[in-house]
Amino acid sequence: MWKPVRVVSANFLARSGEPASRFHSNYPAYRNGDIPQAELIADNTNVKLQYSDALATADLSRVELLHPIDGWHASVEGHNVLAEAAFRDLGPSLEFLGIQSAQSNSRN
Repeated sequence: MWKPVRVVSANFLARSGEPASRFHSNYPAYRNGDIPQAELIADNTNVKLQYSDALATADLSRVELLHPIDGWHASVEGHNVLAEAAFRDLGPSLEFLGIQSAQSNSRN
């Protein structure tokens, strides 16, 4: 089962203590031990990490989709296939951002 992982940079806590940081309002509570680091981050951010296997599962099995020089990297046509796969999988991210995709607009 896949579990979400929070990624925090090495200097995150130092930057959180700076007055210009959007996390600064909760930083004193974190420093005093009143709230955990996860709450410091969760209360102040609108970030969502969306996983997609669209690029991993794109069908590049046709020879013309591979680059003619090395046969490993995608050709121009192969890049188009990858781009189409990525765009098809944008729905959940667009919904999170409050943006309607052209596909959902055409259904309404």
